[in-house]
Amino acid sequence: MLEPFAAASACLVEKSVGTTQLVAKGASVAVGAACGKVCFTAQQMDTVKMAGGRAILVKADRLDDTGVDACDGLLLVNSSTHSTAAQSARTFGSAAVNLADVPGVLSVVLEGLQSNQKLRVRAAGCGECVLRHGDDVTIDGFTGNLFRGTVVRTTARTDEDYQTLLQWAHKYKRMQVYAAPHSMEEVELAARQDAEGLAQCRTDWMFRHRDCMRLTQAVILSHSYSERCALLNKLLPLHQDMFLAIFRLFPHKDLSFRLMEASMAEFLPKVFDAVFSQAGRFVGPALDQSQAQEGEYSSSLPGRVSLDVYERHCDELATVMGLSATEVHSRILTTMPVDTRHMGFRGARLAVVHPELVAMQTRALIGAAIIAAKESDVAGALDGVVQGGLSSRLEISIPTVASDHEIEQIAPIIKAAAEEVIRDADCTVCYHIAASLEVPRSCMRADAIAHEYCTSSVTIDTDHLTWLMYGCDKHDCAMFLPTYKRLNIFPSDPFQTIDQRGVGSIMEVATTKVQAGRRGEEGRMGLAGLFQSTSPAVAAAKRDRGAVKVGVCGLHCRDPASVVYFSGQLKVDFIAPPAESVNVALILAAKAAIRESAGEFGLHLHEVL
Repeated sequence: MLEPFAAASACLVEKSVGTTQLVAKGASVAVGAACGKVCFTAQQMDTVKMAGGRAILVKADRLDDTGVDACDGLLLVNSSTHSTAAQSARTFGSAAVNLADVPGVLSVVLEGLQSNQKLRVRAAGCGECVLRHGDDVTIDGFTGNLFRGTVVRTTARTDEDYQTLLQWAHKYKRMQVYAAPHSMEEVELAARQDAEGLAQCRTDWMFRHRDCMRLTQAVILSHSYSERCALLNKLLPLHQDMFLAIFRLFPHKDLSFRLMEASMAEFLPKVFDAVFSQAGRFVGPALDQSQAQEGEYSSSLPGRVSLDVYERHCDELATVMGLSATEVHSRILTTMPVDTRHMGFRGARLAVVHPELVAMQTRALIGAAIIAAKESDVAGALDGVVQGGLSSRLEISIPTVASDHEIEQIAPIIKAAAEEVIRDADCTVCYHIAASLEVPRSCMRADAIAHEYCTSSVTIDTDHLTWLMYGCDKHDCAMFLPTYKRLNIFPSDPFQTIDQRGVGSIMEVATTKVQAGRRGEEGRMGLAGLFQSTSPAVAAAKRDRGAVKVGVCGLHCRDPASVVYFSGQLKVDFIAPPAESVNVALILAAKAAIRESAGEFGLHLHEVL
């Protein structure tokens, strides 16, 4: 509705449109239409864009999204609609088409080295076509079709009718609609949408930011607490600047920041895969050029870096850490942890073992909030970051919580770091602590997490919860999903539409526990009694916190059936879809609320409106 589309979309079933040849009918990954020159590497793409052209990036690695943020369109040839590159394309608003495992596409072969690659596509009814770097192509993300040549694009527009529709949605919806961004680009996109705030705003990208990456890697490779803290002190101002930019984009809205969640393994493999290439042939205590040839570690291996690039990274890290390149290389080999994707040493566990990471992020966040508040002209904020300053409700969310005792350990670290900054700035700051429920055990302990440790809100991450409930992630699921759907084992993709009988059942346990605890406290003691406690600290925290909110974040928040379930059955307080789907979720939330009202009073929809 809001994306550019090919002007010839209505006749894309034709073999050719004018001088444009239909190459294949693929699968839609991200809506929109894009024309440009075929590029197989980020370097080729940069060359094309420097010359003023548009680039269509061809991707074969399902876990690599390098360059997707800068391309005009994405063509997946050995991946899936759930791949990392596909998700990034949807995030950055790039049109994308997939040719892998699509009926009618007989073969897709990527031939040659990256410096001289070509794509050979053979499709039913279209014959065989060979695409090389620099060839003009068009992809239509609405139909999934790939063309050789250029098809005229028609740009969609947001007219008054669309704005009126959004106004209606705001009027009738019951749930709040936030955005759950994973990067600064997504934060900026959410600001352009009608997001009422940010929920579970991931901060992992800050550690991966180009100005922070070497320092982050040095933190991971450091062997002592003092060495690690010295490096974190260098990271702090960089993080504070990025937090400040977010506050400036959302000066009067709810903001929930998720502490660093990623496993430390995620910060090393893409850079240092060379040491594990070729079945570990290049593994040793020193950089030995004789152990490998440049060609063995060329960029033709997805996710690998060449030996000279690896050595350059070691030199840069050696400068940052004040060590020799040989010592850095040795630490990489001994430090490299195993990446278990969405499990293992990450989230709250990382915060408990390395509290200095939590303290650094908290100091950066509170410091940025204070600066933003002083810049603001807003006065008399009731629940603002600073009294008389910025009127945003600030939350610091603890990710991947499995035990309520983890919050018991982490919350004091957050409070101590925050109070230190507040004391030095000589001001009053209002902030809250939240938690993310994404493992089954946290859902079973939702009452303790929400009510015993003064948590202001809990957010159920349906993406992570589905991964753990099914024992596979969305990348793995794409390999067998077509067969499972054909045999009706899965009626739908569980990573797109919530599985109400499986994943939904444990979500109901969590929401029921939180909501029952909320009603129980108010019912037993009354609103005034709610804040009476033998512990003054707990009483003050509950008074500042107010009622505990429960919400949902993830890809399911943009699915119509899932949003109806969240609103009607679970009755959550908010949903947080990806940034690019905020307006879609807003309209879906309004539709769900209208249907509930119609069903409750036995009315037709037009009577409710």
